[in-house]
Amino acid sequence: MSSLSVVTTRQELFCKLPTGGLLSVNEGVPITDALEHASCLLACVNSLSASIGDGNAEPVDAYAIQYLNELAKGLIDACVSGALRKEASQ
Repeated sequence: MSSLSVVTTRQELFCKLPTGGLLSVNEGVPITDALEHASCLLACVNSLSASIGDGNAEPVDAYAIQYLNELAKGLIDACVSGALRKEASQ
């Protein structure tokens, strides 16, 4: 299975509000692009986590970690779902 032909599925179940999901991942994005963005988001999470561990963080940093992590998870879930759908179709 070539990763170049695998694309994301639509994910709408994150950054939840009482009225539904606020953000989504679009269907059809190459998973290599989506995973690159997820990696960048997780690098920010890692940096913010280190700041908290060092005691050099603002209270809002914990919220930033939560949201960045949720966005990265949405991207990864869309990639996994897309890869499983591609595999099942072969």
